[in-house]
Amino acid sequence: MHNTTLIRNNPVNKLFMKEPSYADVYTELKKMYTLHEKTVRIEKYNLDIYNYSFHSGAHSKLPSIEEYSDKDHAFTALMKYYLVNNSYTNRFIFKMLQIADKDVEENNHFIYSVFKPANLPAVHKTILLLHGLNEREWYKYLPWAEALVRKTNSAVILFPIAFHMNRAPVEWSNPRLMIHVAAERKKLFPGLSTCSFANTAISHRLQFAPQRLLLSGVQSFLDIVQLIREIRKGLIPVIDKNTDFNIFGYSIGVFLAEILLMANPSGLLGNSGLFAFCGGAVLDNSYPVSRVILDSEALKEVSRYYNNFLKGHYQGDKAIHLIEKQNGEMLESFKIMLRYNRYRKKRKSIFLKLADRVTSLTLKNDRVMPPQSVTKILQGSNLVLDFPYAYSHENPFPLISDISDSVEHSFKTVMDKASTFLMQRN
Repeated sequence: MHNTTLIRNNPVNKLFMKEPSYADVYTELKKMYTLHEKTVRIEKYNLDIYNYSFHSGAHSKLPSIEEYSDKDHAFTALMKYYLVNNSYTNRFIFKMLQIADKDVEENNHFIYSVFKPANLPAVHKTILLLHGLNEREWYKYLPWAEALVRKTNSAVILFPIAFHMNRAPVEWSNPRLMIHVAAERKKLFPGLSTCSFANTAISHRLQFAPQRLLLSGVQSFLDIVQLIREIRKGLIPVIDKNTDFNIFGYSIGVFLAEILLMANPSGLLGNSGLFAFCGGAVLDNSYPVSRVILDSEALKEVSRYYNNFLKGHYQGDKAIHLIEKQNGEMLESFKIMLRYNRYRKKRKSIFLKLADRVTSLTLKNDRVMPPQSVTKILQGSNLVLDFPYAYSHENPFPLISDISDSVEHSFKTVMDKASTFLMQRN
């Protein structure tokens, strides 16, 4: 990363001074955004982007786990036979599974971005933006960050969850490689649905080592705690150390944010608010089977493993016991969010206490995070919208010219709701 300021100075359209369009912001920021410069100034939008190096202190605390999940010996033998005859899967997925998460370099040392108003030397309000499951690029979130900065005068931090975005091996994002892995995976499971080059890496990874969902969550949780502590120590110059700290969560990012608020490590999030967009359900009431999220066999194994997990079937797992010993509050909060019919009274009591600090916005036709699955968990304000065009959980604001006006209005509505709530916090 270069120690220079990259200035993107485009002709200013006066209309943009009031309300830049979603499509234009997306298109232009996609061209301008980079993690390879220390600072990027985008004068057209009065926006500064600062890129900071992050060294995860959590990785040294994470335990190693077995290569495969709790399958019997016959399954393990069949799996090894499969790998011998499927070179792409073996090389690009299982070779990585044989390395403990804590030893994957790109996951432990990475860059995160801070978006802020260019006219403010240091901001006094900060929004942590947490993304969805199996995402590899920030492009979708660039106009979200710009809108939140503009509407709230806050800093917005784009912080990657473990093994996502720029924290994952680059091979997992390479369609030319992953299409071969997907083909091999379909041979293993002839009845497999929604398998694609986009989801095959995470599907393989979680199916055969579902503990990694928890381990990645633990690392992400601890990394965010580390980030907040660094801010409080004044180590991020563009953010005031006494900044108000809130969260905009999307999809699985809401799940992580809920655990952060419930556990409230060291009291760091005792006053923080959460705007939950398309997320908030417990794990067994969400349905992430999608060509860009998980395939059907992966979800089946994740569900099976965590059902057994709640029954205490991890008792012989040294890795889980170490997490329980070091991060008991976090693990307890994680358990509360696994199954709707477990911990119902405790969960309701917790979210009643958080009601004024959490608001949700869900979409009527969202199949991954159905509104009813969210509203029966969160006890605060829950708004359900339905956009007048074909949308999905994965793509709520499609860039299609024929519906651009409707998408523009929908995007503005969501960001206005989020900004109003987040501005009222603290």
